[in-house]
Amino acid sequence: MLMESPRYRGFDSKGRPFELRAARARQRTSASPDVELTTIAARMTLADGPAEIRAASGVYNLESRELRTGGGVAFDAPKGYKVAARDAVAQVDAQRVAGNNGIQGSGPLGRFSAQQFTLDLPAEKLVLTGRARLHITPARSQRGSGR
Repeated sequence: MLMESPRYRGFDSKGRPFELRAARARQRTSASPDVELTTIAARMTLADGPAEIRAASGVYNLESRELRTGGGVAFDAPKGYKVAARDAVAQVDAQRVAGNNGIQGSGPLGRFSAQQFTLDLPAEKLVLTGRARLHITPARSQRGSGR
């Protein structure tokens, strides 16, 4: 089955809505839970507001509710966090995203990068491993005048 501009809507384990959109979706057989997607945008509702994942391509498993993305992934979360990775795996119900092929991003404290990451949205926790780097940029109001 091939669909143009599909949307898949549901609720996570806490009853919050999520939506998965794509330019195209292809399910090879009705017996397969895997749906191949192109030009993906997934939107989740978190305690602090909406979060969005965008990717060039991926596979969404209807049974496990897991989205495996590739071709570049961008993630925007509440409180100003922005993340870019080569690929990632998003567990929609658990609201967790992980990747093993590099990550870079920014947030209220500054910039960061690493080889692997795990993002736990309910816990508001990002774990960076493998050559992890963090550049903290103090807020202007916290800097000394220096003049």
